[in-house]
Amino acid sequence: MKPSTHKKLVFAGFGCAGLLTLLMIVGLLLSGKFGLDENRPGARQYSPQEAAAALDTLSRLDLPALAALPPSDLRILPPSALPAGDTIVWQESVLAAVVPFGDTFPPGAAQRTRWLDAGRAVIFQPARTPAASVGRAPRSPLVQGHVLLAAARRLADQHDRPRALVALRAALRLARGQQERPDLGRVRLGARLERDALDMIARDSGLAGEAQGERARKSLARLEAALEDLRTVSRLIEAAGAGPAGAPMLARWAADSALPVALRDELIRAVGYGWIFNPLEVTYGLGAARRTALDSLSRAHLPDELLSTLQSIQAMGSPSLTRRMALSVEYRIERD
Repeated sequence: MKPSTHKKLVFAGFGCAGLLTLLMIVGLLLSGKFGLDENRPGARQYSPQEAAAALDTLSRLDLPALAALPPSDLRILPPSALPAGDTIVWQESVLAAVVPFGDTFPPGAAQRTRWLDAGRAVIFQPARTPAASVGRAPRSPLVQGHVLLAAARRLADQHDRPRALVALRAALRLARGQQERPDLGRVRLGARLERDALDMIARDSGLAGEAQGERARKSLARLEAALEDLRTVSRLIEAAGAGPAGAPMLARWAADSALPVALRDELIRAVGYGWIFNPLEVTYGLGAARRTALDSLSRAHLPDELLSTLQSIQAMGSPSLTRRMALSVEYRIERD
């Protein structure tokens, strides 16, 4: 085939971006089909049987209880004071795109070293510092939290306990703020971040004191159990949403004002974005039952937080094959 003819066939149908997206989604689907790298989050997809089984399991669970987190212990850290006017500022230039929690790795391990290096992004400066010298915090709350924890560890290693506690407290405040969001994904993120902060406090009695370490160990055990329940509920909702046949039931649950808002938000996402985990819908378009379920939600009296999620789903309209492929990749990256 002549190169010019080949270009016409490829670019007339998809264009450069479309072809790239097609290659990405084919790789995504094949990795799931043939079991390659099946632990990678982006490889998740569900069969109709798995979707139906997940829906049946959800119908028999106490969802509000499983989606609830234990109350935070506000006494987990002792009071600490900074020199008058000092504040946390960010040096954005030293940040990596992804900062996994590294405190559990032994000294000298590459993962711990990279994590501690990221902590250099957090410094304490007097309030009079010119704004031009101050960077912005990372956009991802999880990255931001892990950098704050890295800064706390660096400061503790330098025997600067007051500033270490301030960085730790900032990470906990960020975690708890995420847990109050009307989005189960953000709630999970906040719980993960609080878990990491509690883990640091529980393992290092010199960081916050022995009494606080004991409190942290008790809180950590409760939070770990709750986080596992939260993961289970999230995965079941995701799996159930992958089957269009289950969308009407998920929509009815989402419209139930007795359920927590964050849980209802996750159910709406399962109705509106569940096709992303169903290769047939990615290829051929959204199922009729899914569209009917979305129509029913548009007639429900949803609070503003949930209405915003629904409107973002409705804004997709009827995406083309190329757009469905792109959305599938984008959503997985955003939510995983």
